[in-house]
Amino acid sequence: MNKQELVESQLQQPISYIETNRNANYFGPLLKNLIVSLKFNVEEFYIIFREAFEVAYQKFKVHIFNHPFCLLFHASQVFDSKYIHIEDIL
Repeated sequence: MNKQELVESQLQQPISYIETNRNANYFGPLLKNLIVSLKFNVEEFYIIFREAFEVAYQKFKVHIFNHPFCLLFHASQVFDSKYIHIEDIL
């Protein structure tokens, strides 16, 4: 696995979390109990949470995979030992 693939695989967990919660109707008992204990409407908060996850998803999608690090990792493969062949030099 090259460096870019490693970084991209590490980004899959947060993007999956963000994608899942963009459409979530429930955010767990702890959060629900806190909202109810403060006498707020749970559904109003869930709407806000979903909107926040949607904004985070859109920003993540636009910025992360178009970030210059992708080009950097492609360029750095020159120094990766699996791409260096001594026979080619001799």
